[in-house]
Amino acid sequence: MVKEKVIILGAGIAGSQTALELAQDYDVHIFTKSDPLASNSALAQGGIAAAVHPDDEPLSHYRDTLIAGHFENNRKAVRLLVEEAPHIIEELHREGFIFDQTSKGKLLFGLEGAHSMPRILHAGGDQTGLLLTRFLHDHFPATVQFHQHEMATSILLDEYGHVAGIRTLTTKDGHCHFYHCDHLIIATGGIGQIFGSTSNDLSITGDGIAMAIQIGARVSDLSAIQFHPTLYFANGHAVGLVSEAVRGQGAVLVDQNDRRLMAEEHPLADLAPRDVVSSVLFRAQNAGCTIFLDISAVTDFETKFPQITAMLDKNQEPFRLTKKIPVQPGAHFLMGGISTNLSGQTSIPDLYAIGEAASTGVHGSNRLASNSLLEAFVFSKRAADQIKRTKVAYKKMAIIPKKTKGLQGTLPEKAVLQEKVRQALGIERSEKTLNDLLCFLATHSFLNCQVTNKDMLERRNMCILAAKMADNALVQLQRVETEMR
Repeated sequence: MVKEKVIILGAGIAGSQTALELAQDYDVHIFTKSDPLASNSALAQGGIAAAVHPDDEPLSHYRDTLIAGHFENNRKAVRLLVEEAPHIIEELHREGFIFDQTSKGKLLFGLEGAHSMPRILHAGGDQTGLLLTRFLHDHFPATVQFHQHEMATSILLDEYGHVAGIRTLTTKDGHCHFYHCDHLIIATGGIGQIFGSTSNDLSITGDGIAMAIQIGARVSDLSAIQFHPTLYFANGHAVGLVSEAVRGQGAVLVDQNDRRLMAEEHPLADLAPRDVVSSVLFRAQNAGCTIFLDISAVTDFETKFPQITAMLDKNQEPFRLTKKIPVQPGAHFLMGGISTNLSGQTSIPDLYAIGEAASTGVHGSNRLASNSLLEAFVFSKRAADQIKRTKVAYKKMAIIPKKTKGLQGTLPEKAVLQEKVRQALGIERSEKTLNDLLCFLATHSFLNCQVTNKDMLERRNMCILAAKMADNALVQLQRVETEMR
């Protein structure tokens, strides 16, 4: 029998785990617009949160997730996440993945912001995401087909409104291709690069979410963005992330006068929830402070955080001498995305979304540290199970859109768009800046622009997202104003 074809957009942990779950029974194809390791998963310095310590329990993990998310979480999703976590860890161990251990061979647990106890499992110190992504890729059978440097540009539907395929563009030569599929999974990550200052990989421009919007898929909470408090800044630019685990090892946030910035702001001080810390640092910046992460209390920093050390050395940061790392808040994680149920199904038949591209409500309005890699594993498995239960009953015929001539729209320069987004959708927002962004986008008529290469496609996708995010943020602001009257 001919196997049903599954196309997965994205090769991070969510997409890769789903591919492994389906590889035996389906014709699986993974598309990446860049290299296979160009993903937020591979950049993840934090580990996986799981209640596997003898003194811990899923109920505690559940409670911490709700508190961090301001109780705006989908509680069914949270319960599923925390209850599945120990099974995920057990399965990874059984398959040969090694988490960091103590000298006595016991699992080593780290503490991160808003957790009530150490429950974070790491690998290679601060290289958990990279090692996990490689581990999954190394387990791909030969039947999984990788399409590298090929960017999906649009989703194709059939006459019944079901997903039937994708259109792609090879990023090196600009050639266009069409592919049929029975099931399509969006695992393209979040929207970080829509901001200038972000922890996200350069490839994360919200492409999957933008394509879903264009075919009418429901989206939710697109303005719910988490800003990480400790992005490393060098020469005026965000270079990369300094993991929350560093603060878990004793580092503290200080200003240029060595004043501890979080000491009086929250009972958990430097390990308060990310939105709290980011807001405090944002206000300190506006007051003229220069912010540092003081690592003088962290023992064996270079051994525990080799990836961060390499980043600092690459940028000639004298942290060994100063014991300080210059940091600022920056865009990190999207809590919203393409609306899905707990099995990854979207409002479009045969279209699935998993990982950061999906909006299950599991994170509420602020994600708990180290729940992202866990989310990728838990919900990718559920999406795969749903696909196995969903058989395509007929031969799909994709409707190929005709080329449109005479398009007159334009696209803004990326840096200009990023600055407009930062002003409107940053840590603090106003109706004026949000409306300014929408007016700016309207002057370009970006949907009427003929795109012919990867850069143009990314900018168009960023514009689509910026418009939706600004609309959503305005609704949220108006709701808050109504509640306060």
